[in-house]
Amino acid sequence: MKTRKILIIVILFFVVMLSTSCKNCIKTEEAQNVIDELFNNVVNNNFDQANKLLHPSNQINLEDYFDNLEKEHNVDFQKGIIREKYTGFESSLYDGEYNGAKFCYEMDLIIDNKAGFFASVTIVKNKHGFGIYEIYIFI
Repeated sequence: MKTRKILIIVILFFVVMLSTSCKNCIKTEEAQNVIDELFNNVVNNNFDQANKLLHPSNQINLEDYFDNLEKEHNVDFQKGIIREKYTGFESSLYDGEYNGAKFCYEMDLIIDNKAGFFASVTIVKNKHGFGIYEIYIFI
């Protein structure tokens, strides 16, 4: 009987811990939707909307970033960005001053019908907001 009470207390403790710690979680589907929306906005040359997907702490100019990539790799993003496959992800929670979550997706891309591109996109949710914190696209 005493063992059963202890087991119930332990289970309740873990349920409470999981439910309270996941309020800042970034769900896989949520991360995928943000990445898809970013790529759709870039393809449609809608950088005003794309910039709204950035985390408030990220001050990158996406139009300049993608223009530089086009010149560097001789591609045209408006001809298409296809996520060929996800190759990895990392998800973590952190506490302290910012108390939030980080979700990083790695993927292979086809850009302008050219394969061989790799992207890493980090999404952050914390007290400052939610959005894309870092994006790297390279060969």
